[in-house]
Formats: sequence, structure tokens, C-alpha cells
Amino acid sequence: MPRHTAISILLFVNILLFAVTGASAAAMRREIVQGRFGAGKQNACALRDSYGFMWVGTRTGLCCYDGKGRSVNSLQSGTLNGTTGQSVSTLYEYGDNIWFGTPTGLKVFDRHANQVSAFPYRTKYRVNVSSPVQRILDSGAGRIWIITLGQGLFVFNSTDSTLVQNSRYSAFYSDLALGDDGRMYTVTLEGKMQVFNQAGDFIEEHVIPGFEYDKTILHMASAGRRIYVSGNSELYTYSIDTQEFISPTFKITPRVSVNSLLALEDHDVL
Repeated sequence: MPRHTAISILLFVNILLFAVTGASAAAMRREIVQGRFGAGKQNACALRDSYGFMWVGTRTGLCCYDGKGRSVNSLQSGTLNGTTGQSVSTLYEYGDNIWFGTPTGLKVFDRHANQVSAFPYRTKYRVNVSSPVQRILDSGAGRIWIITLGQGLFVFNSTDSTLVQNSRYSAFYSDLALGDDGRMYTVTLEGKMQVFNQAGDFIEEHVIPGFEYDKTILHMASAGRRIYVSGNSELYTYSIDTQEFISPTFKITPRVSVNSLLALEDHDVL
């Protein structure tokens, strides 16, 4: 069985990394990683793999470091061969390979061959993941979720290598989170939070109260029995227990655009 490691990292101005690591969505550990990883670049996401290497997705390509901030890339740009010029939005370790999202779909970096290729799997209708990928998340039970802006969501079953697409309820998903109840929570660009089971079956939809569509990307985080969604410079809170949004919302001041949310172990949100 291949190793599955999902990692989310926030990158701050001087490259302070807050990592969530673990073998599955059900068993995670968190760590603070500090160093000058990807310094001077516009960082979008990062991942510490099972070998201890630090992968940083930037607006201009995918970089890799040895854990002490030393680049392991041979190109002068610091990006991996085949990724230069590609904006990397999300990262996921699958076996020995690194999956990463780009504006043109899901890509795979084969570390043994040292080369990049398109995600090789297709649905039974021969559809491949070719739209901007927003998030890759392991839901457990061997299912890996891939949400996109344009093709809806995909669920990859690693036990039989099948890929299923679901664009019936929306084509434009902004973010994804695994709730404490084991359900998958997604949010669309239009401000609708949709709930699915881990296999990808639709359960219900909730419209975010007071949300005004402005084409900006929304972000999600799961903390305890609550789901947090950022948008319109506000933080919306959904209660898993009452199955409704809690009022009032938290207004973010000064008015800024939130580009990431991360739940901490004490259920605070960063």
C-alpha cells in the first residue's frame, strides 16, 4: 500500500511554517517549522514529506528543500525541472510521488524519474482533471478528494485506482474540509456549503447567510464541532451539532483578503 500523507502549511512573510502532518486524515500531528524555505518567492502552499524534505509550492513552480533550507534543485530558478512557470496551489504525497495542483489540472512529480507528468487517471467517461485544482484531501478509507474550479469535484479510490467526477451540484468549488463527524464539507464560489459523505454522495446544502458573491476564493477549516469559512472579509461559523451557521459573523478588520485557514489542536483557527 502506498503511503498517504496530507500536509497543510501556512507560510508567513519571513517563512514561518505551521505544519499539519500525518499518515491519514484521522491521525494527524502538528508542528512549527521555522526557516527560510522559499524565501523571495510568492509561496502558496507547502508540505513536509515522509522523508523529511520540505516541498514549497510557489506562483512560479515547485521547490524542494532538505529540511534545513538548502535547495535540492539543480535549476538556477530553484524550481524543480518541469514545474518552472507553473503556479502550485496544493500539495499531496502519494507513495513516493508528489501530487500538486496547477491552473491546468493535477500534476505528478515522480521523484525517482525526476520528471513531471499529468495525473494519469481518468473517469470511466475518460475525463481527466484539467481545471484549476484548489485542494487535495484524504478523507480516509482510501479515498482522496480533488476539488476544482470548473470541473466540480473528483474522488480517487486508491484501493482500485478508480476516479469519479461529481459536477452535478457545482462546477466551481473553492475549498474543502473534513468535519469531526466524518463528513466532507465543501464551499462553492457562490457561497454555498455542501456536505457529502466520504464516498462522495451528496447529503445537504447550506447557503452562507449574508454572503455576497464577489468571485474571490473562499477558504475552510474544521475545528472541533465547527466548520469555519472565510469570505467577504468575514469569518463564518457553522455548527455541526445544530447544522446551521452561527450568527453573528466575525468581521476581519482591517478589511483584507484571507488566503488560508488552519485549525489548531486547541480548536483555535489561524
